[in-house]
Amino acid sequence: MENTWITVSVIAALVIGLMGGFYLDNPATITTEKEVIKYVDRNVTEFVEVDTSDALMGGALQDFLDALEEDEETWCKGDEYDIEEVQVRKVYNDYSITYDDEDTTIEFEVKLKYDDSDDKCYKTYDVTAFYEEDEDVEVDY
Repeated sequence: MENTWITVSVIAALVIGLMGGFYLDNPATITTEKEVIKYVDRNVTEFVEVDTSDALMGGALQDFLDALEEDEETWCKGDEYDIEEVQVRKVYNDYSITYDDEDTTIEFEVKLKYDDSDDKCYKTYDVTAFYEEDEDVEVDY
């Protein structure tokens, strides 16, 4: 009788084990989405044009005014003038900026106004500012 109980227990254990294995073998399907980022090394050559004309024009205009201050030119009926009484009235839009290897040339036209308590007059200049690498600016007007 003891063998019968052992045999029944072993058969019951096998049946329970097979049933459990069947249920564990067929789990519910679970899907998840992953975003995969793959980094790839590539050399990309793209030239981006940057508009630096405003900065260059501002620098060229200041260099012109500095050169004008150093010059002994006379205005308005031959009188000498105070540079602090000179105002920029207009910088004309018709300007050009030329780049060479290490040189930059900026050509523009500017209208200045001289105004002190006695005299008021206007003068227009055609200005060329020449920048060479590692050298002082040359301004012609």
